[in-house]
Amino acid sequence: MRIAAPYRGYASYFRHSRGRLLASAGLSLLRAVLLVPLPLLVGRAIDTAIPEGEIPQLVLIGAGILFFTALSAGAQVAAKAVGAGTTKTAVARLRVDTIDRLLSVSRR
Repeated sequence: MRIAAPYRGYASYFRHSRGRLLASAGLSLLRAVLLVPLPLLVGRAIDTAIPEGEIPQLVLIGAGILFFTALSAGAQVAAKAVGAGTTKTAVARLRVDTIDRLLSVSRR
């Protein structure tokens, strides 16, 4: 398959960063999992706490929503930081290889 050949070459620049790529993917997955309780908490607030006038329960639900949102945002920032560092390293390697290749080409 000819289409996949260039992608294999580009993937080789990420070969030494598999752990960082897996960490970035894991943090992205964690972010998604941390968002799961939010609809449940909002539903509980709308269905139970607000109609029954349970202010302490509503405050706890609001704190839970803020907690899970903050954790999710932190996981997103960490995933992007890890991914950006990995990409930056791969691009630097690609540039060095490109310059080495250009310098080794005959001038004719």
